[in-house]
Parts: sequence; structure tokens; C-alpha cells
Amino acid sequence: MVVRFLLSLIFSILTASAAFASGPVYDVVFDLDWTLFYPVKKLETTETVQFGEEFYQPAEKAIEVLIKLHQDGHRVSLFSGGKAPRNQALANYLLNEIQTRGVRDFSFYKVLNFEDLSRRDGASEGDKFAVRYAKDLTKINPDLSHVVLVDDLPEFAVSGQEKNMFGLGRTYAFHQAYVPEAQGVYDPPNAQEWLRERLKILHFYTQFSQVAQAPEPLTQLKALSQGYGICSKVFSF
Repeated sequence: MVVRFLLSLIFSILTASAAFASGPVYDVVFDLDWTLFYPVKKLETTETVQFGEEFYQPAEKAIEVLIKLHQDGHRVSLFSGGKAPRNQALANYLLNEIQTRGVRDFSFYKVLNFEDLSRRDGASEGDKFAVRYAKDLTKINPDLSHVVLVDDLPEFAVSGQEKNMFGLGRTYAFHQAYVPEAQGVYDPPNAQEWLRERLKILHFYTQFSQVAQAPEPLTQLKALSQGYGICSKVFSF
């Protein structure tokens, strides 16, 4: 079943471009930490990125999905609560990897940082980061009808922009393979959750590609991200 599922996802990736040939252009915005990258403690693979004393592992299929979105005609941006130098370094890594795959005309539409976050009224310093700050997507495009933010923390949504948020669900620490002995709070509890985590960016793309031209696409995409609708059992084995 796992192999069949993976083949189905890959087939969706390879065939989705035709469906977007005359469809609407979206602004697809990605978070960085725990979305396109995992913070890790050391060089995990040859793809691990080092910035100062920090290490970041790219999410599985992140590069491929960015390329597909670009080839489908969409604009891709980054919006992270990290500081600008770190965010730009990670953006440069992604851009370089995309260019090495022969896609020379790709560029990020916008790269927004901590300085671009909106402070929530009434929030205190003791509140969680995503409670104190929000990601106002009108800074990407004032017309929110075709703007999607892919983030591990739906709490970052500005009031009234909840339907623009595609939440990735519970996220776990990076593991190249499922390790049953790893039982920490941030370790995947089973192989199914490990696989869901590993393929979360590809999972977003397959769901996005199914509803991008549908009536009320953001509403449908939001429902899918919450486990409802046509893909509600996509990770059931």
C-alpha cells in the first residue's frame, strides 16, 4: 500500500501541470521552520544547510514542489518569523538547488521576515510566538482570493484570513527512517505518522492541484488540510 500511495503521488506531480495550463495564478507562500526546513542539531545528510552554528534539513520533495508550482505559473514567496539574514540564506539555498536542476527563470516573489510580522493587539510577552505575531498575507498580495500560506502553525493567520492558511498538522523532528526506539515528544509515534511528516510538502501540492480551479478553492483547500473532503483518507493504509 505504501508503494502504491507513493506512485500515486508521483503520478499526480507529473501530470498536474496540464490542469493548470489556463487556470488562475496563485500566490503560494511557504513558512520556513518546520515547513520547508527542519531545525537539526548536526549535519544529517549532504543536503543539510549550515548557517552560523545552526543546521537546517530541507523537507522531502520541497525543491521539486517549488519547481512544479513555478512551472504551473504560480508565484512563490517565503514568510518566516526568522530574521532576514537567516531567511535569505535559506532562500538562497533553495534558489541554488532549483537552478542546479536547470530551472533558471525561478525567483521568489517576496521573502518576508520577522520585521514583516504583525503584532497582535493585546498580546503579552509571555504568550507563544504565534499568539503574539501574525502573518498578514496582504503584504504578499492585497487581493487574497488566490493566496495560500503553507505553515505548520495555523495560529499565525490574521483574523479573517483563516481560509488562506493550509496547516500541515502535527509536525515531528527529522528522521531519515522511522525509528521505533525514538519516543520523544517530537518523534513520530508510528511509521504512518513518520511517512505523513516526510511527505507533507508533496501532500500539500497534490491537494492544492485538485482544488485550485474549483469553485471556492480556498474553502475546499482549508477543508482538505483539516482532514475533510476528497482527500480525507489519503494517508490511510
